[in-house]
Amino acid sequence: QSDQLCFNVSNTVTSYWPNRNIQEHKIDDHMCYASLHWLDHVCAASRDEIVRLLTVLETFFVGPKFLFWLEALSAIGFSRNVGAILKEIEMILSHPWSPQYDKLESFIRSAIQFVDDCAPVLHASPPHIYLSALAFCPPSSAVYLHCASYFPNLARPLRHSTYLSHSSQPSQLPLTATFSSDGSYVVVGFDNGEVRAWDMASDRLILKDPSPVSAMAFSADGCYLVWGCENGSLHLRNVSTGSFVHGPLNLQGLAPSAVSAVAMVRFSPDGGRFMACTRKDVLSIWCSTT
Repeated sequence: QSDQLCFNVSNTVTSYWPNRNIQEHKIDDHMCYASLHWLDHVCAASRDEIVRLLTVLETFFVGPKFLFWLEALSAIGFSRNVGAILKEIEMILSHPWSPQYDKLESFIRSAIQFVDDCAPVLHASPPHIYLSALAFCPPSSAVYLHCASYFPNLARPLRHSTYLSHSSQPSQLPLTATFSSDGSYVVVGFDNGEVRAWDMASDRLILKDPSPVSAMAFSADGCYLVWGCENGSLHLRNVSTGSFVHGPLNLQGLAPSAVSAVAMVRFSPDGGRFMACTRKDVLSIWCSTT
């Protein structure tokens, strides 16, 4: 079945449809079985045969065939099996009787990280294994090194952030993001209250606030950043100097039941004022300088 394992093995016609909107992918039964159970046959083989199969696997698996295999499993709804299969291969390679397969071992380690980072993509859409998962794979990853050259027209990010690649834990989910007007900064707010700004060359921490950030906006000149939090507070910061201008600002005179998360913040065109609107439709306007 290895010759049939190719790009678009799932015969998907568009990247806009997730798996849940596709009634059935056109993958034959033999390919389905081989994609799911090839490791079972490796494990059932004799030790000498396993060594031979690992040599074949290093030649076959290290490269784009790995992505084609992921595509097949995504299409038939078994992408969640990938991690366990890869870890089983890693365990076989660690046996004392196993010869050194440096390239395969390095690739499997990167592949495990790749599927962990991109699990939602693998589950949702075969085309986005290439368009999203591979595109955002760190260039230092063995998966990227051995696969990316086969897809020369793939869109690539301008730069990779090592911070974002480690921010997918439940305690650090991105809630809101915005660019400065000139595109020199991008800011992301996380549900643990952390705000990070990237100057498109290197990232730096702006703030760690005790309340999750719910809305952000830059002034027209890109010098100031205002953000609102789930607890209804507002913060204004000078992006260039990193210093606080105001904050935390709170709506005074409201009953506790009227205080709610900030849903939107905006600057006036001249940057002299900013407004905030809460989820309970309370609107406030503030002076940026006093």
